[in-house]
Amino acid sequence: LHLQRIAQNLNGYSADYIKKVKQGIYSIFDKAVENKLINDNPAKNIVAPDGGKTTRRSITDEERKLILDTIPDDRRFQFYAVMLYAGLRPSEVAELKGMDIKDGMIFVRGTKTKNAMRKVPLAEPLRNMLVYKHGANDYIFKNTVGKKLDESGRQHLWNAFKRHLNLKAGNQLYRNKLVYPSHVAVDLVPYCLRHTFCTDLCLAGVDVRVAQRLMGHASITTTSNIYTHVNTDKLLDAADKLNNLYRVTR
Repeated sequence: LHLQRIAQNLNGYSADYIKKVKQGIYSIFDKAVENKLINDNPAKNIVAPDGGKTTRRSITDEERKLILDTIPDDRRFQFYAVMLYAGLRPSEVAELKGMDIKDGMIFVRGTKTKNAMRKVPLAEPLRNMLVYKHGANDYIFKNTVGKKLDESGRQHLWNAFKRHLNLKAGNQLYRNKLVYPSHVAVDLVPYCLRHTFCTDLCLAGVDVRVAQRLMGHASITTTSNIYTHVNTDKLLDAADKLNNLYRVTR
């Protein structure tokens, strides 16, 4: 009954998150059965919501300007410059070491699939930012004790960055807490920066197969879906411009 209540409380979360929670719960009790602490796994028959599919979006021009204005506030925020200018996943940025930036390239230690292991060109803005000296085996972005940023550390960093974004966008503070509603969109997440890198590749005319390699996508379909979305947006933008022209000439 307790586990079913937990499952019901997952309503509204993404399908991927719900799946991870269910797997985690099942594994815990499966280990308990294996160690003969309980006779049966109570997580076997819990029913969880299907969940929704998480959608990624590119950042707007206004968000891009705000993000680029905020990154210089704290050297740790360069984490998000790497996502924006190189398209790395958060876990991949966390894996970066001094030895991984060499000869104008970033060597990416893929954390998701075998296709994720790749090289990405070091964009000019990143060359100007990542000027700090790191030992070959030192993590470029690390926590207060010099260790790699784990998932919790990355979440804390994002919370700090988004707080800075809101303050720079004009949010007020009351007792050191942001006064809501926030100026920054709720659906702005780190992955939006990676998605933006892919749309930038499309707008720059980079071949979709090259983009697939740079993004570390296992399937070209994933890259193609982003490219198709961008092209559709360009068509709609062209339609708006045509309609504006027709209004003027009417």
